[in-house]
Amino acid sequence: MRSACGAAQRHSQVLMEVSLRGTMSHVREAAGKIMIRDRVVGLRRVRASELIPNPKNYRRHPKAQADALRGLLSEVGFADALLARETPAGLMLLDGHLRAETTPDMDVPVLILDLDEAEADKLLLTLDPLSSMAEADKTSVDALLATVHTDSGRGATRADR
Repeated sequence: MRSACGAAQRHSQVLMEVSLRGTMSHVREAAGKIMIRDRVVGLRRVRASELIPNPKNYRRHPKAQADALRGLLSEVGFADALLARETPAGLMLLDGHLRAETTPDMDVPVLILDLDEAEADKLLLTLDPLSSMAEADKTSVDALLATVHTDSGRGATRADR
């Protein structure tokens, strides 16, 4: 248990360090405007089974998440791209491992990023945790839930989130 707490604390520390550095050394200012590099070099349709899973991916996907993703993909389809970078062995995933595993025989949209291994590791470590830092506005969530209906014919509920 102690090591899990230590790992979570280190994860939070890395997020804070990335945030602080983002306002200092990695973001340049020119004429009073923040200049942020666009690291996306392309969008490709790639057979999901040809993408290389990142061996450093620490996220594990429970069955409930996989089932929810399959349901969403069957109702809506792909509406977001996987993230990968070029390596000598091929395209290595940074985000979208479960989507790739769920649809191995499909051509999936993949954003190709111009990142070195250290930058890719930083993105892999921080992308989902950074997103999970967002807070939900209950009133907005309830209003959105009232408009969403699933193929099962019932409206969405808070349990569906």
